Amino acid sequence: MDKSDLIEIHYDGEGEDIKAHLMSATLVSSSVKAFDVLYKEAFYEANKIFKSKYKTNTYIQGGFDEGSLKWLQKIISNQKEEQINIDDCSCKSKITAAVSNALSILLKIDENMPEIKIKESSEGYSVHINERECEPTDPLVCALLTNKKASKAISQLVNPLSIDGIDTLTISDFNNAENTNSVIEIKKSEIKRFTRKSTNFSIVEDGEFTGFYKVEDLSYNPQKAWKFISINKPSDNFTGIITDEYFWSEVSSNKQRFGCEDVMDLVVFWKKERKSLTSKARTSYIVKSVKHYDRGNEIQCTMP
Repeated sequence: MDKSDLIEIHYDGEGEDIKAHLMSATLVSSSVKAFDVLYKEAFYEANKIFKSKYKTNTYIQGGFDEGSLKWLQKIISNQKEEQINIDDCSCKSKITAAVSNALSILLKIDENMPEIKIKESSEGYSVHINERECEPTDPLVCALLTNKKASKAISQLVNPLSIDGIDTLTISDFNNAENTNSVIEIKKSEIKRFTRKSTNFSIVEDGEFTGFYKVEDLSYNPQKAWKFISINKPSDNFTGIITDEYFWSEVSSNKQRFGCEDVMDLVVFWKKERKSLTSKARTSYIVKSVKHYDRGNEIQCTMP
């Protein structure tokens, strides 16, 4: 069964053209196309996550009210099989709400942050709003935030705000009124938040572990990575950089010497990163502390 959603796109400002309901045809066509791409990518990501089979398209619905320049875009979607429900909400409702939620999160993120980071944990996903705060979110919003086509479409939607006289963009989702983010207003001063390069997005999971390790590959250069092998489980190994300043000061003053048979008691920080929700993860390791250094004495360092 076909179902539709109505989304209003509304540009406003103090410019003479926009007050007279005039806007560059290039800007309008670019915005319409960007909206189409954004919602198609949302349905594409949802089909992967929810195992649904939605087919969708968007149309312009005529009729302009007094004010500045606005139009309605009608999203037509079709799910031939039984309607999918998630958390007592229709899958389709989740999809349209996810677009609004993604835009709302982008509005909150500190524009001075060099990249957008999504934290992954056993409790779910959360987006770093600034260096100290995170906002919980769901996989579909994460997928949109890391989708290159969706990110480009969002930047094209806000692009008219760079033109003198166009000051605000309002996106209203009439079908998700219960969603607190159903109306999104973006101001000219906030455009920077929506134009980050998509390659700066990452999904991060991190943690810390300790253990006794031998060194296989080592270097006197602090910038070079070492290969460590667990003395209790040789198949447990990793390659990482040592950032323990005290350890390096001891080495530089010749108070510490080390070789391939030496054993170290390590505190290790690890970080797993993915550039999108479904991409392959890359794990990096940083040795924060060398708590113990004992040349070749494996008995003393064996874990209980």
